[in-house]
Amino acid sequence: MKFTLIFLCTIVFSIESIAQTVNLEKPIHLSEVRMMARDVFQSAKWYAKHLNFKVTKSKHREFVILENGDFTLHIVTAKQTITPSQVKLPPNKERINGFYELGFLCNDLDSLMYQFEGREIRRLKEPGFDMDYKTKTVVLADPDGNRVKLFQASKDQIPTINYFKANFISITTSDLETGVRWYQTNFGFKEDLKNYSKDSNVTLSVMKKNDLIIELQELSGRTMEITELLSNQIELTGFSEITLSGRHELSDITDNDGNKIKY
Repeated sequence: MKFTLIFLCTIVFSIESIAQTVNLEKPIHLSEVRMMARDVFQSAKWYAKHLNFKVTKSKHREFVILENGDFTLHIVTAKQTITPSQVKLPPNKERINGFYELGFLCNDLDSLMYQFEGREIRRLKEPGFDMDYKTKTVVLADPDGNRVKLFQASKDQIPTINYFKANFISITTSDLETGVRWYQTNFGFKEDLKNYSKDSNVTLSVMKKNDLIIELQELSGRTMEITELLSNQIELTGFSEITLSGRHELSDITDNDGNKIKY
């Protein structure tokens, strides 16, 4: 009887392993991002005006759902929120771990920057050629200061994308190597680039699968977990959960840093 149970458990384990291997081969894309905001309608207005999102559903002072192509932005509010810039970090800390930047491909970045002239839109990083991604980029700040990165699409990408296509998420981590292995093992990402900047003392890992990019940044001990800083009654504004679509039934999981992911 004991031998039979062990044998059956072995078969089940093998089937699960094979199923996981098969899933790793399936394409995935960034289909939804959930974010906390101080004012959901102010945030929704920003994404609609500057990034061509359309409001599909809303509830007064509680949430707004916007869509752009096959990507959904779900903006929610809480009774007590605080922005990252309002968090008092210790002197030796610079950033909170978690989702750091949301990125979109766009057809014509130069034309877009021309359209932005005269608008009240804050740039955290001016347009310029990004050596890591070999294309022109710009980093904007939404009303809560969340970082939104725009990439100039290549010629072969333009016919297959909407004007804005969500394809990038950047994550601040305390353990880069463990994070890379986690996304490789669970989703089949391939590390495309690893770079260390002496000037900023930041180690960067760029992982790709299909046209989706996940970037991990490690700041050599200069980051903190959000649980070390905020009480349960206060929530941090920003990107709080991502959905990677690759199958019909979604499961709730967390990565090695505790970031929330639906897949």
